[in-house]
Amino acid sequence: AAADANPGAAPPANVYGEYGSDNAYDDVNIDVDTVKAAAQYIPQDQQKQLAMAAGSAVANEAAGRVQSDYNESMKTQSDQHQAPEAPNFCVRLFNWIPIRGLAWIGGLCLVVTPILDILFAVTHFVSFFIYLYLIVFGLITVFIEAPTWGCTRWFQLRLFFWFRIFSRMWGRAWFYLFSAILC
Repeated sequence: AAADANPGAAPPANVYGEYGSDNAYDDVNIDVDTVKAAAQYIPQDQQKQLAMAAGSAVANEAAGRVQSDYNESMKTQSDQHQAPEAPNFCVRLFNWIPIRGLAWIGGLCLVVTPILDILFAVTHFVSFFIYLYLIVFGLITVFIEAPTWGCTRWFQLRLFFWFRIFSRMWGRAWFYLFSAILC
């Protein structure tokens, strides 16, 4: 409307006083009516070019922020996974000993020795029940510590589900301690 009333008039004055100052690109509350009035003095094809340039600048700035945020998060994530220190001699020696295999052999011995004692020695009535418990505990140990074969996997899954204490090393250690005290 202002352009129709006075077609040869100059664009409206810069009411914000920000062109050429240090804060020209800061977030400013701009009056939309003033911008529309100023846009009437710019040819239509230049308005399109300005809109595309402004949109590209905003998109490039947003993409730059996203990329810098991504780079910062990747830097943070990559710093968290440093290689651990080499273990000392005692830890390497402990890892070298096949504890699971030794526990499996111990479970076999816990099954075989009470059977041999029942067969070749005179046992009391109460000792028979203790031997029965030792055989059951030995079978549990054999199935827990056995390699995952087709015949043992079914037992392992059932034991680990119904007696969850066996799924942890500390639970197995307490079970072995209890078995040893019972012997």
